[in-house]
Amino acid sequence: MRVFENHIPFWRLSGWLFSGFLFGIAAHSPWPYFKFGFDALSITSALVIFGVFIFRDDRARYAFLVLLAVLFGLWRFESSYIPQNLRFLDAKGFSYARATPNPWRETLSDRIRSGLPGDEGALLAGILYGERNLSKDARDAFRTAGMTHLIAVSGSNVMIIVFASLQLFAIFHISRRKAFIWLTGILMGFVWLVAPQAPVVRAAIMGWLVALAPIVGRIPSSKRLLLVAAAIFSFWKPWSLAYDPSFALSFLATGGLMTWGKLLDARLEKQIPWKGLRENLTMTISATLMTTPYAIWAFSQASLIGLVTNLVAVPLVPWAMVTGLIALAFPFKPFTLPAQGFLSALLSIAETSDRIGLGSWSGLIASPIFMIACYFAIYILWTKLCTDK
Repeated sequence: MRVFENHIPFWRLSGWLFSGFLFGIAAHSPWPYFKFGFDALSITSALVIFGVFIFRDDRARYAFLVLLAVLFGLWRFESSYIPQNLRFLDAKGFSYARATPNPWRETLSDRIRSGLPGDEGALLAGILYGERNLSKDARDAFRTAGMTHLIAVSGSNVMIIVFASLQLFAIFHISRRKAFIWLTGILMGFVWLVAPQAPVVRAAIMGWLVALAPIVGRIPSSKRLLLVAAAIFSFWKPWSLAYDPSFALSFLATGGLMTWGKLLDARLEKQIPWKGLRENLTMTISATLMTTPYAIWAFSQASLIGLVTNLVAVPLVPWAMVTGLIALAFPFKPFTLPAQGFLSALLSIAETSDRIGLGSWSGLIASPIFMIACYFAIYILWTKLCTDK
């Protein structure tokens, strides 16, 4: 189609369309219960579609197509089920996604507890599929240490599954297409097991697209994958864009890894020649930098001690997952001993940080203006560093 060929490639136009769709949802989010009306949106959309065909200038056509995507976002928000009592830019007006009961998950938890009783087993269930059965003291210790993300299923869990599966398929010389089909089933099963929460779905979509890219002859772009994942999840749950803190934290952290992570890694390459240590440090700093202003406003708490604890704890998580899966398959000694060692180490890190009690604050009061000002300052700093580079 000529409308997509002259000035802007279709792949770039698709990025504008996804962005326009998200903008439409964002524009409706401050007034979640206001109704534009289906008739009004339909008439406006018809006029926009008419403009696409009547204008001969391609750039005008692109603008009308993006406007149509904005209208589609407005319609999707208005046509979806919106939870009650949502209040824009009010931390008390969030809507939290609750994990639905799953008999398979409960069966796995019982099997883990049979071999790893106490907080060790509860921590393994939290790391593997987000079960939150830690004792109150352990939960408080993880919160103080800035390690709560370890006991909530996050994108890192999904990406470990994706890359481990792809490596396993490569070892057995499974073709790309068959491996992609198997990976699709694995991701769907895992999302169903842990419940479709924003971080999990976001990472599953990105991991699935990464596996799909070589099959269709494309080079995956991390920023574009993040945009597509945001659009797909927002189409499913439009209110999540402004009212689901797990959605915000997941995308903020991932965006931080894609931007600040790469920048800091390049700048610290000479100072820290050890790649594993440098990547762990830059990932922790970038994710903390991007999520802290939101966490202060949304949850009235901040934890800078996490910069230290996560440097030690995060490298242990993959080992805890692998040995934990062995313990899950064979829930008796000596197969449970390696997992018990790694899980005990993670608990000890959190408990030690809790006893020290430094670098963690709760009861903070911050307005939305403070959060917006923080992100504006982060953006100014980012542009300054990129310009200097």
